Order: sequence, then structure tokens, then C-alpha cells
Amino acid sequence: MEVFKLLEYADHEQIAFCVAPAVGLRAIVVIHDTTLGPALAGIQALDCESEDTALSLALRLSETLTLKAALAGVNYGGGEIVLCGQPAPEHREAAFRALGRFIQGLGGRIIGAPDVGTSTLDLSYVARETDYVAGVNLFEGKYDPSYVSAEGVFNSLKVSLEEAGRPAGFEGLSATVQGVGAVGSILAPMLAKAGATVYINDRDHEKQARLIVKHPSLKPLSSDDIFTQPVDIFCPCGQGGIIRNNTLSHLAGRIVCGGTNLQLASSFHDYGQLTARGITYAPDFAISGGAMVSVVAEMEGHPTSWIRSKMKQVPEQLRAIYSEARERETSTVEVAKDMALRRVGSIASLAHSYIPPKE
Repeated sequence: MEVFKLLEYADHEQIAFCVAPAVGLRAIVVIHDTTLGPALAGIQALDCESEDTALSLALRLSETLTLKAALAGVNYGGGEIVLCGQPAPEHREAAFRALGRFIQGLGGRIIGAPDVGTSTLDLSYVARETDYVAGVNLFEGKYDPSYVSAEGVFNSLKVSLEEAGRPAGFEGLSATVQGVGAVGSILAPMLAKAGATVYINDRDHEKQARLIVKHPSLKPLSSDDIFTQPVDIFCPCGQGGIIRNNTLSHLAGRIVCGGTNLQLASSFHDYGQLTARGITYAPDFAISGGAMVSVVAEMEGHPTSWIRSKMKQVPEQLRAIYSEARERETSTVEVAKDMALRRVGSIASLAHSYIPPKE
């Protein structure tokens, strides 16, 4: 595991490794930045190709969550917890309780939350051992993060249409929704109801088929045709890394706006190519903060009106990102990062003035 090589260009506060061999737990815990507050971290359980892959994923996601929290206007930083493999069923409770004890030992610097491969039952095991876990009851009513996230993407698409010089509304437009999991399965019918012709693709063919049975107007799309199908809008809501050098030509002239994290491949850094190819790109960390806002609402006891107020800011902020990108003649990715880091930097500057600690 080439830990130090991976960390050469990282700017993270803390990386820790949690191991409980008796129950098969191997977890990587990453804290990117706690300037705004404790790091919110998704807890993922993945069958990663290697430990290096898991660490690289945790490093990138934790940084993304710092940017997402800053733009969402919440007082948290970014972190990520990646379990290298799913615990065996007979050890699952013990593994997640061991993780909870480890999180408790970090003293509140990181707060675990639901993510890919973990269930509310898993989180309840974590919660038995630590005060620093959120989202245990997130899917039981008013704080459904999937709907909040999908609505945020839908409203961001409206602003993206405006930026691309398209007529208002989705009537007569076509869209591909890549991935019909928690967010994509809500977003695709939203777009269809608004008048768009919607193609869907998911690696889980049964999940794709079930959604079409429920919403017959949706059209199936094979993985081979996901980029070549001519559409106006491309919504990445499945696997990350979908935007890379060999897919840019297929995305040229389209609006790209979706709910998945890390849409840009780790090897893709020439953000100017997005603009050069006429791609209207809504940075994922600027528009997909619905789940984070829902988690914060649950933790802090906010009403649904607070969530709605926060999510109303998303399309307006995206409009500002598009405007500044045009003025600066740079990519929306760079502008969105700059906006997030400006907030982090402004709060960091407060540390230079001493005040007595709040009791």
C-alpha cells in the first residue's frame, strides 16, 4: 500500500486506519478539513480493487464533502470512512460496533453518516458505541435525502438550460439518466413528468426494469449506448469518474448535471476542455448537497422549512457560478472550488483573534 505516495499532493488533516481482525473489519478514516466544524463522513462498505483504491477514494470524497459543506452553508467539514469489503453477516454487528468505538475515540472530529453499502441497521450498530453518527433515522419521513438531492439536481437543470440558451422547461428535450439508484430513480420520473424524453441506464438490469414497469414512459438504454445516444441532457447519478478524456467528445454540446459524487475522473484535470467542447457543466459538489443538508437537519433538529430554504439557494448559487465562470473565462469547476474555499478561508481567518472559549 503506497500510502505516502498517495499523500504527496494531499492536503488532509488526518488519516487513520481501523482494524479489527477478529470480525474482518478494515476501514480507512479520512478527515480533510475541520475549519468550519467537525467532518461529516459517509460510511461506505465497498469491494474495492485494492487498499490503495480505497484510500484514494476516501481522500477524494473527503475533499469533495468539504467543498460541498462550504457551498451548502453548513458548519461542517469533509471526511470519509471506507470499509474495505463487506463484513461477513455473522460479524456485521460486531464490525460496525468496532467502527463506532473507533469513531468515538477520535473525540468528535468526525461524524459518520449513511453512504453506499451501509444500511440504517449498520448505522444503529455504530450508534451503540459512539455519539458521533448521524442519519440513523434519515429515511423514516421528513428528511428523505434522496428526494431532497433529486429536487436539487432538477432545479439546477433548469438553471443549466438557461445558461445553455435553451428555452425554459423540458418539453421536447431528451435526457439520459446514468444510474437509477436512490437519486436517479426519483430524478428520471421528474424529468419525464416535466415533458422530457428520458433514457435510463443502470448496471443493475433488474433495478432498471423495475423502474420502467413503474414509469412506462422511461426508455431503457444499454451501457454500450450510454454516451452515443443523442440527448440534450446527461445526468450522472451512478458510478463516478464518468467524465474523462475519452468521453468528452460524446458529451460535447450537452448539459451535464447529475447527483453522483466525483463525476470527473481522477485523471481528468483539464477543466477548460469542458467549456471548449460546449459542455454546460454543473459541478457535482455545488448541486448535490441535498443528502448533507438532510443529515444536518436531522442532527440539529431543523424543520423541513429550513431544508427548503437551504435548497432554494442551490440554483441561485449555480447561476452565480455560471456567471463568474463566463466573466473570468474559466471553468465552472474552478469557480465553484474558489467559492467554497473563500468561505473556508474567511472562517479560518477568525482564529487570529483571541476570544474566551464559549462555555
